[in-house]
Amino acid sequence: MERIAEIAVRIELAPGATLKVCDPLEVALDCAICRRCYRTVVFYEGQLQGFCTPTGHAFPGRITGTHLAPSSPRASVAYQLLFHYEPFTDAKYPERRPSGHPTWARVNFQVVCPSCRRVTDATISSNDVRPLEWRCACGDVLFIDREAQPVLSAADAV
Repeated sequence: MERIAEIAVRIELAPGATLKVCDPLEVALDCAICRRCYRTVVFYEGQLQGFCTPTGHAFPGRITGTHLAPSSPRASVAYQLLFHYEPFTDAKYPERRPSGHPTWARVNFQVVCPSCRRVTDATISSNDVRPLEWRCACGDVLFIDREAQPVLSAADAV
């Protein structure tokens, strides 16, 4: 069955800072190919499949949309994924049950410092300790992440 997932983050940008979304998007999904739950699947914009880690085999899913609202002071990024899901028994831990929805995610992006114009690579993931404050090498605050994120959801494709 096909499922649609959304991964969304919202951050407080420093005044004048700008945001650019970058590859990859990493999402924990159940993989029916290797029959393992909670696998980190890596997606790149424009590719027709993801890659299941740590094996690196192709994963039947792709990014179908990205929405970026980069304005200060609240910026948001939302990804839509389409992926194949089927129930299975975990090959290593049979007591685990696949959920059919993302359980963790990491979003990668770049922030341009409003003071020195330096570009800083940054990430937000589900297991970050919050509040999280990212600073530029010059010392200025780039953004603050106060919320439990990324927000993850999934539903059957219609």
